[in-house]
Amino acid sequence: MAAAAKAWFPASPASLNSKGPACPTQNRAATFTIRCNAQKPVTLTFTKTEHEPQAIYSSVKTFAPATVANLGPGFDFLGCAVDGIGDTVSLKVDPDVHPGQICISDISGQSPNIHKLSKNPLWNCAGIAAIEAMKMLGIRSVGLSLSLEKGLPLGSGLGSSAASAAAAAVAVNEIFGKRLGYDELVHACLKSEEKVSGYHADNVAPSIMGGFVLIRNYEPLELVRLNFPSEKELYFVLVTPEFEAPTK
Repeated sequence: MAAAAKAWFPASPASLNSKGPACPTQNRAATFTIRCNAQKPVTLTFTKTEHEPQAIYSSVKTFAPATVANLGPGFDFLGCAVDGIGDTVSLKVDPDVHPGQICISDISGQSPNIHKLSKNPLWNCAGIAAIEAMKMLGIRSVGLSLSLEKGLPLGSGLGSSAASAAAAAVAVNEIFGKRLGYDELVHACLKSEEKVSGYHADNVAPSIMGGFVLIRNYEPLELVRLNFPSEKELYFVLVTPEFEAPTK
């Protein structure tokens, strides 16, 4: 499968559709495209929100793209997002879920190994990242229900786990008013990646931020979005095997 780099980046970062405010009486719909325009390194400063934010939407739908990592000498330090394929998360405020918790209501996709994915949020990439984002925001008064649509095959080397984590973390952040920055979102996803594939951000960072991202340092976390000439088009030829290859 080939993917073309359009405009100023080879891939758009995680994007979402939001439906209806959770509290106001008049419903509305909005579509967002999330982009990172910072050229300077982003240094992680982990802070928990002082006051619990209120949900501003009753539901959101997010998409996080596939990624290619370990580019050249950048093993665990350099990756980029790829247009066209990725994972989708639908998240909603659910009164049937215990406040402060999240449940995974459905997992779908074309992968023959989709049955391997657990609906237990403590053992699912999307669930772990969503929980971490909720902790950062201090969410205690509402419960959330998450549905995951896998557009990426498992064990394909295309950042399947990272895409699930990125889409989930972005969804939680958006439903509560975008209180977390890219650095904190990456940190939430790193908790997920640590459990399933190792503590590296070369997939989750570009899946969230878009384009080429260099992880200049892990302690503390420093993320650098690399410039790509806008007049250039970059194509990837991606070949996915018929079998699952462990990537941890």
